[in-house]
Amino acid sequence: KDKKEPIHYAKCQHFGHIAQNCTDPPNTCSTCTEPHITSQCNTYCTTRCVNCCSNDHTSWGRKCPEFLHRCELLDEKFPENKMPYFPTNAAW
Repeated sequence: KDKKEPIHYAKCQHFGHIAQNCTDPPNTCSTCTEPHITSQCNTYCTTRCVNCCSNDHTSWGRKCPEFLHRCELLDEKFPENKMPYFPTNAAW
């Protein structure tokens, strides 16, 4: 089964919407947050997150507090997200 995760628009790097609903200026780098596409980024040692403004991780980082918060909200909304992905010996 697929675990539901927050929608992340790759052009602006924000959560919760897709291209047709984006009002941000185009092309925000997911590594440094500067106005260029990620594949053209030259600041390989600089990391910054668009969503929480941290310099500890990139916008696509899975340890981002905003990403984790949105995952928790989805887990509450979809209880099947908490189910194991593999068979176990645990009793039903």
